[in-house]
Amino acid sequence: MALSGIILCGLVILEHFKWIKMPWWPRNPLIWGNGFGLFANRNHTSTIAAITCVLCAANAYDSHRNKSRLWMLFLAGAALPLACIFINTSKAGVILLFIGLTAWLGTSAMRKGFFQKMAVTTSLIMIIATLLVMSGGGVGTRLQSGDFTKEGARTMLVAETLKMVIQAPWLGVGLGNFETVFPLVTEFHEPRTRFLHPENDLLWLLAEGGLLTVLPGLLLLLWIFRSSGPWFGKKRKSSQNRQDRKLRNAAAIAFGMGAVHGLADVPNHGLGFAIFMGLLAGILVRPRRLKEASGLLDRLALRVAGVVVLLVGAAWLGVSLGHTSMFPGSSAAEALRARANWLTDTGSAASGLPLMNEAVRLNPMNFHLYFERARMKRYLGKPNDDVLQDFSRSRAVEPHYAAFCYQEGVFWLDFAPSYAVIGWREYLRRYPASAPGIYGYYRMMLNYTERHPELREPLWALASTVELKLDYLGGVRTREEFDRCLRSMLALQPQLEGLEAAQRQALFEIWNRLGDPNALMSLLERNKKWRDDGWRLLAEHYARNSEFEHACQIAAIYLPSLNRTTLETGTDIASLERAALFNPTDPRRSIDLFQAQKKQGETDDAIRTLEKLIDTPNAPPFIRQEIAALYMQKQDFRRAWEQFREAMQKK
Repeated sequence: MALSGIILCGLVILEHFKWIKMPWWPRNPLIWGNGFGLFANRNHTSTIAAITCVLCAANAYDSHRNKSRLWMLFLAGAALPLACIFINTSKAGVILLFIGLTAWLGTSAMRKGFFQKMAVTTSLIMIIATLLVMSGGGVGTRLQSGDFTKEGARTMLVAETLKMVIQAPWLGVGLGNFETVFPLVTEFHEPRTRFLHPENDLLWLLAEGGLLTVLPGLLLLLWIFRSSGPWFGKKRKSSQNRQDRKLRNAAAIAFGMGAVHGLADVPNHGLGFAIFMGLLAGILVRPRRLKEASGLLDRLALRVAGVVVLLVGAAWLGVSLGHTSMFPGSSAAEALRARANWLTDTGSAASGLPLMNEAVRLNPMNFHLYFERARMKRYLGKPNDDVLQDFSRSRAVEPHYAAFCYQEGVFWLDFAPSYAVIGWREYLRRYPASAPGIYGYYRMMLNYTERHPELREPLWALASTVELKLDYLGGVRTREEFDRCLRSMLALQPQLEGLEAAQRQALFEIWNRLGDPNALMSLLERNKKWRDDGWRLLAEHYARNSEFEHACQIAAIYLPSLNRTTLETGTDIASLERAALFNPTDPRRSIDLFQAQKKQGETDDAIRTLEKLIDTPNAPPFIRQEIAALYMQKQDFRRAWEQFREAMQKK
């Protein structure tokens, strides 16, 4: 097993660096992310690597005590699984490696000496910490992230699963039914993802099989623990017994590592990992725990059980080869689904539809099957209502997941665009937070109206929030459409109540560009609250009509001069001019000169002083407003407006 683990870890590393390709290893980047190793969940690969490290340590220790040079092979071979853990940046792998090696050192590798064990364990901790630092932050960063440092969705998932268990504590909801039953009974929903399991082997088994399944399983684990002992206390002094005990204890520690990982993940629900754990469980049992030879009945029962396992395995293999009638159930349904989708993709939807119907019969709670059958029916030209019925079944079976509702709408665009609104409406209901914004899903829906303009009015009806209404109005092309939408919006919110200042400002800008600007300006003049957000548009409107005085009066109200210090000394203007001339980079000198000139009524000189100051570094931000105020004193409102406009563009 240790050698097999080394080979597997070597293949994982070669595949990771793209030196070889393992086409049968599961990969789905969109759902599982970047793959690593032989399992869909990359953490499970790290667990196998950590177990392999412990097995290599046990074999190297045993070989060294027996004067065999194989200890060098196992010691060198341990580098491959260790490299797997750090390349994978796996939290689970590092933690299990530390737990496993510490347990092995404390119980198997050293017969006595508390301080000796503590010294070796401390050295082990320091070595792993050094490797974490040398890994460049990969593993260290992952150890500082996720559920190890903060409570996330996993805590809520566990709590909601326990609530579901309380409803059926003894029998559970049925093996294989967690994925479909959980969304129907919980109030904890995440529209972006689906909860396939509760992130815990024991909890998953409890939810689906109930206490009648979990209690015997726990008793079996207790028997396994006792069968690999004794762990402490008096040991047999025979050399052969000690060797046997140490190797079997190492197997028990490796088995325990997989079981511990099952408390934070679901590796033992995978067939490959479960078989690996079964082999460890068979190795760890000490012969002295089986005190009596098995009788005829025991041997017969075990042989019958073995034959049953072989038959089930053959049936399962037959299902994977397409003979689904041999083993009806969810596995057969998945095989039929894959075959039906392949036929549809190759242009044989008529041949795939009967297979999908059979898959639905075998697994009626799988929403994917209804969704995919609906698409197949539409490809075959079935009535739209018949197709919509399957889409509706899919949404009813999975009442919270949102992504496929959007995909349903996109699918309808090529056949019956008006039906797309049905799926999109459900998407917006399930996941409203993803709708607004430039990259929001509502904007993506609006983009399809370029090809299907008949969808604009239904999509306006879907805009149930201010953010969505503004997104829609931003894409309006004609005044007639804008006026119609605006009337609808004002009918519900006559005073634009509920809108924030930035939202009102955005609406006024769209209104000024696409709607009736004169009507908007009239409303801004009469409505003080609206004018507070639309004063820029009102001021620019006055300026376009050459009413510069009104424009300046509006700007002066909303662009007040900033607070600044006043002239503290009575220095004469000539001295201030010299100080400003000899200190051109000090804006304070020019400000003092400007204030003195303004105080003496020398308006033109004050304006020239400020105009020279505008382009200097570190010029105060109130210069434009001050120049505009001076021009207003001279009744030159056109030039005053030019300064106010420049100041408005910078704010």
